[in-house]
Amino acid sequence: MADIIGLVSSTCSLISFTKSIIDACAHYYKTARGANNDILSISSSVYSLKKLLENVQKLGNTFNSEALNPAYLPFLRCLEEHMTQCDESMEELGEALGVILESGGENPGEVKVKFLLKLKWPLKEKQVERHLQIIERVKTAITLILNSLAHIYNRAGMVGLQDRMAELTTGINNIGVSVRRILEDDTDEQIRSWLKENAPDSSLNHCMAREKYTTGTGKWLLESQTFTSWLNEEKRALWIHGIPGAGKTIICSSVIEKVKSLCNPNHGHQYAYFYFDATDKRKQVVSGLLYRLIQQLCPGGPFPGEIRHLYRTDSKQGIEQLNTKLFIETLVSTLDPLHRTFLIVDALDECSQKSEVMKIILRLARLESARISILVSSREEREIREAFKNDFQNISLDTNGHNADIAHHIATTIYDETHFRTLDSTLRREVCDVLGSQGEGMYHPFEVNALTRNRFRLVECQLDILRRLFRPSDVRRALKTLPRTLDETYDRILHNIPAEYCEYTRTAIQALLVSFRPLTVKELAEALTVDYEKELFDFKDRFWDPHVVLDFCSTLISLQRFIIV
Repeated sequence: MADIIGLVSSTCSLISFTKSIIDACAHYYKTARGANNDILSISSSVYSLKKLLENVQKLGNTFNSEALNPAYLPFLRCLEEHMTQCDESMEELGEALGVILESGGENPGEVKVKFLLKLKWPLKEKQVERHLQIIERVKTAITLILNSLAHIYNRAGMVGLQDRMAELTTGINNIGVSVRRILEDDTDEQIRSWLKENAPDSSLNHCMAREKYTTGTGKWLLESQTFTSWLNEEKRALWIHGIPGAGKTIICSSVIEKVKSLCNPNHGHQYAYFYFDATDKRKQVVSGLLYRLIQQLCPGGPFPGEIRHLYRTDSKQGIEQLNTKLFIETLVSTLDPLHRTFLIVDALDECSQKSEVMKIILRLARLESARISILVSSREEREIREAFKNDFQNISLDTNGHNADIAHHIATTIYDETHFRTLDSTLRREVCDVLGSQGEGMYHPFEVNALTRNRFRLVECQLDILRRLFRPSDVRRALKTLPRTLDETYDRILHNIPAEYCEYTRTAIQALLVSFRPLTVKELAEALTVDYEKELFDFKDRFWDPHVVLDFCSTLISLQRFIIV
């Protein structure tokens, strides 16, 4: 009887310990990358062992309440030996996983479990195989012993244990499926977190573009025959191109808003967009584009098998070994052949892996198995024009319609902004005429190379100059001396920066140029607090107001949604 009591006690402790190992595996499944299959295998094997031990516990309780048949003794001794092996195996596995068994307390059989979990899955492939083999040997031996005991028990006319063995067999057959279902309950959330971690947020670029948008901008393009053909699926791919500063991003944001209105749940259409960005390294590479498109086309869950397979593969390889082919295949698998998919990509010329991205775009544009509509915007570069010439319709922003956008932007600013409302109607018209002619003058036939750059940016800089004036006479004087090119405008801005601000301005621009991502005002202010010669940072010498850095740099930088641009 004492042996049975010991067996039940040790089995109870083992069951508690196996549960802790399963909990540890669940922790690693959520936090460790690149070992999900190994974690599932260990957890599944331990889980089935736990269910087996629960049946051993039931057996012990049954024997403990009845007179023990001497025929059982050899089997019970053998079972005890294998239970000892099982205990040693679980203790070794638990120690590797950071699950420490502590005996003690007021009750002799009390067990305390201590977790020392690590961020990385601690077992190598060979170690996993060894632990699995040991667990399987123990499970096989215990199962054989239990079956033998059941046979003897049944022959004695007691069928209860046989019924338990039948339940055990059925349970073991379903254990693998059950464990995977339990552990994969959180997989969708993990995939969402994985995509969120790796997909750069283009919504920030979109919001900034919409803030710069004025009603009516780009209307000529959205009503053009070429764009309408693309929208109505008569044309599959459209390329919008123009000079730097021509307003491509703002017009692209208008296209996105137009497409959004078509992609309501009732129609079943879907869309995704991406803004390449020279100020953010994550938004300059292929991986950023692919992660973001998949994130938008599969926003929730449950995720299809292709996405789960991509997640498992990518978790092992990491972003440094991006499997572009698998990503594209997965992206294609998300496209609905019955409903339309709109893909909008802005500022392709700002991508550092342009050739690879163009191959991906062309492959998608040539898909026959999906109703896909692609729109790309960029500068008019020869490489892009050559790549797109056979597959893309194109719209140039260097048109009269674009001149109308500039005029509309100027008028909206002058008549709507609080600062300019104090001007009388005559002076407001004069401002609109002068700035509007500046924009048109950039197309002077003898000054094309010097004057066709950054038209929108030139007008915006000139408006910033006027925003700093507070008397009608100063505005009229400024209109007569406004620089005609962007280079001249920047020269004047730099010349007007006070001498005591020059070092701050230089450091701020350098920090923005080398930063891995766009900086907030507070982050830029902290960068200016550092003494780079002495390599010191005095937190007591911080700026009272971080926003003064915007004054240092005049109109060379601006703030959009707390981000420096």
